[in-house]
Amino acid sequence: MERDTFILTLILAALVAWHWIRIAWIFPRALRRAEVLMDGGGLASEAADILHPARFATGELGYRAHLLMGRAHFSLGFRNQAWGDFLVAQFVRMPIWKRILTQPFFRKLAPKPGPWSFRYGRFLLKLAPQLPHLHHRLGVLYLRRGAPGDTERAWEHFRTLLPLAAEDPMLLEDLLLAALNRGEQEMAHQALTLLMQRHADPRLPWDRTAPSNNLLRLGLAADALALQRSLPPAFRTDPKPWSTEARALRQLGDGAGAWASVEAGLERFPNSFRLWMDRHLLAMDSHHFEEARHCLQQAKPALASTPGEGSVSDLAEWNLRSAEFVFWIDGDGRAAWNFLRVVPPEHRGQRMPPLELELQVAMGDFTDALARCKALLAETPGDPGLLLLEGECLAGLAAWEPLLDFLEGLGEAPRQHASFWHLRGLALAHRGDSLNSRMDLERAATMEPVHLRLVLDAGHACADLGEWERSENHWRQALRLDQACEEALVHLAESRSALHDDEGARRYLRECLTHHPESTEAHTRLAELESN
Repeated sequence: MERDTFILTLILAALVAWHWIRIAWIFPRALRRAEVLMDGGGLASEAADILHPARFATGELGYRAHLLMGRAHFSLGFRNQAWGDFLVAQFVRMPIWKRILTQPFFRKLAPKPGPWSFRYGRFLLKLAPQLPHLHHRLGVLYLRRGAPGDTERAWEHFRTLLPLAAEDPMLLEDLLLAALNRGEQEMAHQALTLLMQRHADPRLPWDRTAPSNNLLRLGLAADALALQRSLPPAFRTDPKPWSTEARALRQLGDGAGAWASVEAGLERFPNSFRLWMDRHLLAMDSHHFEEARHCLQQAKPALASTPGEGSVSDLAEWNLRSAEFVFWIDGDGRAAWNFLRVVPPEHRGQRMPPLELELQVAMGDFTDALARCKALLAETPGDPGLLLLEGECLAGLAAWEPLLDFLEGLGEAPRQHASFWHLRGLALAHRGDSLNSRMDLERAATMEPVHLRLVLDAGHACADLGEWERSENHWRQALRLDQACEEALVHLAESRSALHDDEGARRYLRECLTHHPESTEAHTRLAELESN
């Protein structure tokens, strides 16, 4: 009996000794090795394996070990396991009796929490007021219940939680995204600051794109760019960082840098709808319209093939950009409307004037468009785009005198637009003031030399005054914009004929018929020249 007692005592002593050996030597050594490995950029999986024996550590040692284990699992993409590690890190610093009382509260999150959950949570809050996950759980429970005043109670817990969660990147990320969704800019800024100060390691995959996009909306493109570039290309596992970086550079006016970012993203994610749409906008900015058309064509099949994309908003954006392209570049209002009519109103953007109103004017519905312009101007008085569109409606209704009076009454902002001088030139032409009309129309063409209609009208104004060489410059400019432009070719032939170059006139008319064999005017003019 005494021998058995002695053996049992030896066994217990050995276990206690082994426990203290682990606490005093094995656990700290494993923690130091794992910390050196993680801080030196080593493999997170190797760090997690080294820390595996330390999962039984308690106190401050266990706290540090589980935090590091959470970082390792978070780096590897095991979010649920990492969340558990960060939670256990808080538990191991608590007395065992508090841990026994507290742990059951975190086992299951009820879809519709009952009164017991809140009573138990408030009781635990008295025992452990500094436990960050407890504040988070209570806040989530209040949001799930949704009773009057629960949202405010939830955010009180979240605000209390913020400074307590400084060592937990997953809690900080959750608070950051929630604050952005709610518009709590100050709280979002604080959470982002903590993440950047304590958890900037690019291996930690907390969402940098959402706060970057928020900074872009606030006009802080440089800050958005710095945040996005804190994530090196090797750690970008989806197209969003490339897209956000490109949009930040575009907002800063660095078109070449934005283009390079999009190209780098497309090399890794060639089926990304978002990146093709970014490339389309950059091509439009630089007037590479055929490239912009190509990007739209590539973006459409990418809607279905890119994981996580293809939503209603993406399809709406594609239709909206297609409508803008065929209207502004191809000049086809009907085709543009076919794209735009399937776009829900809430996805048509906030630009002024609205694209559907511009299409209404382009398709000749001037009376209704004029009434809508006036209604919108009552809501946003002085908007230059709406004012000039109202002027286009008056021009479409052939109200030339009212148009001239209307334009004269406008302030300085509309005069910065080529369409103001174009409308004024047309109104003066109908009044019979050909010289001032020509000056205004040429001014409009100079302000927007890529706008074919403005260039053609400037050419007509010069021709009306018999300024044939001057008009010829405009016709040639129009041909640089559209080498098959029937109107430009016919009137260039007219200018050549007026300058006694009948052979040159015939050459341009034949070229016109090559592109437009049905052109009656070209046939008639060529027949007249041939007969002479």
